[in-house]
Amino acid sequence: MEKSYFTSKNNVKAKDYTNILDDAEEHDKSKSYDSLPFAYKHVKLKSEYISENVLLSVNHLKVFYKKKHFLKKEYIKAVHDISFKIHKGEIFGIVGEEGSGKTITAKAIVGEESITSGAVYFKGARIAAGDRWNRKEIEWSKKNGKKEIERLKNAKTVEEVEDHPSKVDNLYVGKEILDYSLVRSKYAVSTRFLIYSELSRGHSFDYALKYIEALAESFIGGTYDRSKYFFINDQEANENGYHLLRRIKVLTEKDVLDSLLPTNDLALLIQSRIKTVKMNIKLIKEEQTRKIKQIKFDNENNDYRLRIQIQPLFLNALDPDMNVRDVLTSRIKSLNNAAIAERSSKALEEVGLVSSYFSLSVKDLKSFEAVKVELAAALAANPELLIVNDLPKTLTKEEEEEFIELLRKLRNKRMISILFMSRNLNLAKQICDTISILHDGDMVELAKKDELLSNPIHPYGKAFVKAFEKDDGDHKVDYDSSKKRDYSKEKSTFQAVIPGHYVLFDTNEAIAYKSLIQSQNKFNK
Repeated sequence: MEKSYFTSKNNVKAKDYTNILDDAEEHDKSKSYDSLPFAYKHVKLKSEYISENVLLSVNHLKVFYKKKHFLKKEYIKAVHDISFKIHKGEIFGIVGEEGSGKTITAKAIVGEESITSGAVYFKGARIAAGDRWNRKEIEWSKKNGKKEIERLKNAKTVEEVEDHPSKVDNLYVGKEILDYSLVRSKYAVSTRFLIYSELSRGHSFDYALKYIEALAESFIGGTYDRSKYFFINDQEANENGYHLLRRIKVLTEKDVLDSLLPTNDLALLIQSRIKTVKMNIKLIKEEQTRKIKQIKFDNENNDYRLRIQIQPLFLNALDPDMNVRDVLTSRIKSLNNAAIAERSSKALEEVGLVSSYFSLSVKDLKSFEAVKVELAAALAANPELLIVNDLPKTLTKEEEEEFIELLRKLRNKRMISILFMSRNLNLAKQICDTISILHDGDMVELAKKDELLSNPIHPYGKAFVKAFEKDDGDHKVDYDSSKKRDYSKEKSTFQAVIPGHYVLFDTNEAIAYKSLIQSQNKFNK
């Protein structure tokens, strides 16, 4: 049987909400999410994708496989931190050698592969996600928090306390430098606090003194804002006003900063910082636990009517014992018989096959005919996104070009978007608007087609483009993996070297790449 590709995480069948509202009209692709079923409205949405015409967004996708080891957990990284967007009507290409991660990426998008972390958004709605990063965030905060508390306890100076590693910045969110430095006083207001508040707003010390003088006069005259300042009676307000006037005459800016940046009570500072770290560990756990629950909900509550708008072609995946009619109807079984017959016939005609093919068995089809039948099955579902995963090697060059032309016509006729995955760059450049390059599970480069072909930057990207300079040949990529940089010291990130041209690099490589581009621009001028 042909596989059903409308599944959620861990291959659990996605719930069909088409019968929740029996009297509801069929969802129009152009309508807002207000017309979607109740459960679907509660998945995570990104409205900016809708406004920017982003049909599919893959964000930091990771797919890891657990490797059995009797001592510790080990993971094989099949796909690592892949991100890209496909706009409506766009043909987006992912190219790479066999084993680079193309098929796994496609299966993760349609729910046939469990996502370790990252997310997939379709038409602004999250349709698949993984929670490993969220769980690691909880684990890291506990582990780093424990080390940080131990460091604080052993600190000997204020400078040592405040000089925390950058990796624990998230454990110091919302830290308050005043809770341990305010001197106990019989007065309700603190001159130091008021001055520091104005300084923190960017005002000068002299401005702060004038502000406090005016505030003191309002306390004495009874014109102060009683919703902001609370005194037992007018006498207390007067006392606080005169107290402020006395203090601003003797306090200097240095006095204020020295007392507020606690140089006078190391023990109290350490106590406050430990309290802040513990508070943030708790907050991180609460926040990430909430996100994990939302991810689980999103994975289990995919709406079939949205999911079916993504149609994959895992070519050469048809069951040889099926007949063509069964293949064509396998993705639209929820429709009535008349609609199934109409869509199947129309789709078969669109790919250039006649109705007599209905009765044929898959095993009797030629390779290119089987490809067309699978494409017709996808078209019968009226998709907005086609995912084409590597054409079979058995196709001739003429058949490959015919298929490319067929996809081009379908894009123009149906205004569908296409994710075209191929090991052959020469095929991709015939049809794709944007092309990205995969290598060992990493997306190493992404740019508009002409930009990528004329100006590849990443070493592997250069080698891959060079391998396809000629139409014929084995297209072997001449790239020595042993010369790759050691990224254990600094993790590489996928960033724009110039607008629209993304490359996987670290800091030193970024400098070199940008320098290279500048020199090329000067040469071109």
